[in-house]
Amino acid sequence: MSSSTSNGVRSCTYRKCYVVKMDITCKDDSKMKINGCCPKDQWNAECSMYSKSQTFFGTKASYCLSYAKKYKLLGSMPAVQTDGKLGLSSIKAYTGCAPFNPAGGASPSPSGGSSPSPSGGSSPSPGPVTGGTVNCPSVGSVDTSTVQFGSMDQGAAFNKCIAICDFNSKTLSEDVRVTDRMEGGCCPSGFIPGAKYYAKYQGAQVVCGFKDDGSVALSTGSSNGKKTCSYNGCYVQKQNLPCSDDSRQLINGCCGKTKGSRTFQDGCLSYDYTLNNAYNQRYEYCLSYDKDYGTKGWTGTAEATDDVKDGKLHTGNLYTYTPCAGSSVGGGGGSSNEASPAVQTTVGVFSVIAVLTSAIM
Repeated sequence: MSSSTSNGVRSCTYRKCYVVKMDITCKDDSKMKINGCCPKDQWNAECSMYSKSQTFFGTKASYCLSYAKKYKLLGSMPAVQTDGKLGLSSIKAYTGCAPFNPAGGASPSPSGGSSPSPSGGSSPSPGPVTGGTVNCPSVGSVDTSTVQFGSMDQGAAFNKCIAICDFNSKTLSEDVRVTDRMEGGCCPSGFIPGAKYYAKYQGAQVVCGFKDDGSVALSTGSSNGKKTCSYNGCYVQKQNLPCSDDSRQLINGCCGKTKGSRTFQDGCLSYDYTLNNAYNQRYEYCLSYDKDYGTKGWTGTAEATDDVKDGKLHTGNLYTYTPCAGSSVGGGGGSSNEASPAVQTTVGVFSVIAVLTSAIM
């Protein structure tokens, strides 16, 4: 979902919107509003919530995310759209506040008391969420070959597409299924070009979006019913981190195949996120950095124009927080004048709300 203004003309892309009726009764016997909120301090005791907002051309719109205090993770991603309707029962979401149940009937209750927190805290954090198993969408009948990214040069250009299942589960030394991009520049269903490079962090081991001037951008769209994609430059960024279970870092930059069970070594801090491809199929990636980044400093150069030269990504020039110990990229050197490597771009919010088909990649 996006909006912009050009030459005084406003333009918006809302993708597809759907009605999700929850019909939750608030503590004061009023009904949940269209924005998903109950009046302040009027949520029922068994229901937890987050207050959020978005701004549209300078006007703020508030909304709420909610979930049952005794929750578990239901459904599977991506959301299924059939006959012009959204299949709510397929969406991966925390248990809704009673009486809402996407599958119909009474709201399901977790077995055995309180559920483990998917975010590692006392309540689910509204952010990117992945499941407990490796995400493996079908690759259909497209022709594929295999590559081992470990045998490619550091910074080598990559112009094919990676099977999402392999991106989420394979290491640099394993065979990874790849295929050609389609007319219009997009990867086929079940495939991605890599993950968009995330500034200031070590991340996936195949990164995309690089322009010649060092800026990073990706875009998707459609023309006459056909998908169009601009991934810009994609490159191999081998880090090959050792993980705490004696395995190696996956192509998606993660240690361990599932969120909630990552196996980064002590001293290696990480963030866990998801993106969607042009077909709204979800895949995971991780960002990582050394916990002592404040004393070890930055790696690379602050000038972005030296990141890509002669058709290769010069990974040692990428300006990032200190890579984790054991990285093929190397350690930091300069002094840091920033207080914290907290992620500086909001990746998204997680909820069963109207807009669910905005493709990031």
